[in-house]
Amino acid sequence: MRAGPRNTHDCAKILALLSLALVWLADAAFFNPYTFDQRIEVLEPKELEGLVFQSAFAQFAAMPGLGHGLEAYVTIADPIYACEPITSPDVRDTILLVDRGHCEFYTKAMHGRDAKASAVLISNVADRELPVPTWGLDHNEGLIPIPTAIIMGSDGITLKKLLKKGVPVKLRLSGVYIETRSIF
Repeated sequence: MRAGPRNTHDCAKILALLSLALVWLADAAFFNPYTFDQRIEVLEPKELEGLVFQSAFAQFAAMPGLGHGLEAYVTIADPIYACEPITSPDVRDTILLVDRGHCEFYTKAMHGRDAKASAVLISNVADRELPVPTWGLDHNEGLIPIPTAIIMGSDGITLKKLLKKGVPVKLRLSGVYIETRSIF
């Protein structure tokens, strides 16, 4: 008994499906003039309003929505590395600011989720290329339902300085479609 298509009708179906798949891939790769861009924008304090942080959003977590996305005040995590459960008071519905290092990004996001934070923002150790936070080794719980992103170290330091002075910081995590090339 032979495996594969039984007749020319089956071959035609397979070729039609392959053609559709190639058209879809070509459209996505070459003809779509827009890309989805996630962003982190400062809403408060007034002197930093409109500033957009360079960031990379995690592959294992929810993405911010289109338009207004998520708007919340920032809280510094305790412990700062978020490698253990968060003990900071009043974390619920805030963006939890944590430092990079000592454990995987996924662990930090998981502890933020467990503390009922709206999102987790990881401050990089320096101002160098931002890695895309990936699953790591301890990803046994599936997708994290809150946005998680990494920002430049200097931006994290700025946020921590303001928060330690008692200045409230409000951010917007959102997604926008931006034109990447003209279709004409």
